[in-house]
Amino acid sequence: MDDRTRFTTEQVLRGIQAYVYEHVDDKLVLDPYASVNEYREAVEESHECPLAFLSMLAEYFGFQFSERRWIVWLRLPNGKGLSKAQRGRLWEAWQKRTAHELTVRKLAEHIADLAPGTSMEPATVFGVPCAPAGVFHGLCKLPEVVGKRVGPSTQIGKVLGGWKIEQLYGRAEWISDTSLPPLKRNPWWSLSSPSNWVDGIGLGTAILAALGALIYVGVVTESAFWGFVVAVPTLAVILLIVSACSDAIRNPLPDGITTFGDLARLIADQERDAIRG
Repeated sequence: MDDRTRFTTEQVLRGIQAYVYEHVDDKLVLDPYASVNEYREAVEESHECPLAFLSMLAEYFGFQFSERRWIVWLRLPNGKGLSKAQRGRLWEAWQKRTAHELTVRKLAEHIADLAPGTSMEPATVFGVPCAPAGVFHGLCKLPEVVGKRVGPSTQIGKVLGGWKIEQLYGRAEWISDTSLPPLKRNPWWSLSSPSNWVDGIGLGTAILAALGALIYVGVVTESAFWGFVVAVPTLAVILLIVSACSDAIRNPLPDGITTFGDLARLIADQERDAIRG
């Protein structure tokens, strides 16, 4: 008997929506009862191949599902060896007879059957249900944290970089069905707060270094072309280094949220408030 913890269909629907907001279009709201084919063009704009998008979506939910297997689930016709006109007719027939059955909700149900889930339900501590303990246990099962040794007092920034924190926060939000306070955004081009100065200084350093390389090589070789050839990779390498260092120290969490226990209590409080209405 398979007694693994699984996501509910509703959780997966929220997860798919969160993934679409982040990777396809932050304004695209999915209709659970619409055919997945209705969103094909939007996905093609961001990922070119819808099958690749579905495989990446599966990875986001923690399991592997190849493009070939998605073809089987979608019941796409096999046009191998057929003419372009014949393939066109098969495609039209699939759209008319099959596509409408394969809704976003059906996709969510399929993922829910395959994805390893996690629970944030209250845990029993010394015989007493404890909501924060249950949320903390669920956080430890998420991909960004699993395998790491953490406790409620562990500072999240000591374990995860800025990007991973954002992933963890967003995933915890749709799993728990809570509306958490927004994360702090930290674009390189924004120097409106001290928290952004490190990124701004790093970006300025990268640009100045590349310009210095451009001028130096241009003077030595008396050739602007060779200066440009040296400056471009110099800028790229420095930007990569600055980006990696910035992400390692960046803290996008809301004020007052420092440890895994803080985050667990925040989510538990939001769940309690939602129940109370």
